[in-house]
Amino acid sequence: MVGLTFCPVVLPDETFDLEGGTCAPLTAFRYEAILTRDRKYAISVEKDALALVLEKIHHSLVTLALPSEPAPISLMARLDWPNLRELRLRGMRWPAPRTPLVILFANMPNLRSLALELRIPDDGDPEAVWPPGLPRSTKFPWPELEHLTVANPHPDDELFAHLPQGLRTLSLPSCPRKCVQEWLWRYEHRYGLFDHTFYVLKASDLRGVLERCSASGLRHLEIEYDADATECDLLRYLPIAFPGISSLTLYRYRESEETVVCVKDVVRPLAPLKSLQTLSLHLDLETRPKQIVVGWGRAHSKSYQADALEAFTEVLEGVALRIARTVNRSLERFIYVATV
Repeated sequence: MVGLTFCPVVLPDETFDLEGGTCAPLTAFRYEAILTRDRKYAISVEKDALALVLEKIHHSLVTLALPSEPAPISLMARLDWPNLRELRLRGMRWPAPRTPLVILFANMPNLRSLALELRIPDDGDPEAVWPPGLPRSTKFPWPELEHLTVANPHPDDELFAHLPQGLRTLSLPSCPRKCVQEWLWRYEHRYGLFDHTFYVLKASDLRGVLERCSASGLRHLEIEYDADATECDLLRYLPIAFPGISSLTLYRYRESEETVVCVKDVVRPLAPLKSLQTLSLHLDLETRPKQIVVGWGRAHSKSYQADALEAFTEVLEGVALRIARTVNRSLERFIYVATV
């Protein structure tokens, strides 16, 4: 189910229960909502309905995807999940319980894929999955984990120092991505659905996270950061720490609007990656075309001029050529991630 409300209302004459009192032993339950939906839509009846269903199917579930706002987190922490292999939570970080996630979801020992795409409230800060100061007896609860996404990572998160050697995919994005903020502000915030919180690590802080990462056997890495004076150090570190990467995705942003992007400075440090096959880049090029306003009043819209798009296409062709001449010959595909 995508975009709808799981249980919008319970009528006065309805019994809040499943028909027959049972539920088929489902192996996959996916309920995905738009990221900008926010907490106001997570009415209590929806959380109660999800709790009712999960209590019936938690033993059989292999895949579970939920928006974080109505997810019955406290219940999920109490249930057993013997067969769960994939968990995805997306939305606003819940205000309670405050238990660290490394403890909260320790009852899911067989996870292979964990995606925590949690937004930060306007009055909040990034929170570590495994905060410093936990008892020394704390253990990594997902030893078979292969794919991990942690949005808005905390620089001091102990989780990264305990990753299993079998981890193959690590994604450290912002949530939401900084490159979509213009779109979100234009189409969402005017209706009061979205706050202006965009958290992005500095390149220096991100390098600190990756230096603690114990999963040297990564095959796929995705990172998002604000460029600073240490960006080259960060990029040079990638082939040293993760020499077997076959897929790399970089979302990087200029220090200021006046900064000119030197493509070669970004890709040259990646040349030692001898297994790199796919490279996806958001370069935040200063030459990207600007949108123009069409119409007026409430009927106005924004669009790109055709000649500006053609000129930018030529720029991207030059970027692709410089990349092809710089990185290892193993590269098979280059993807330029455009700004909305």
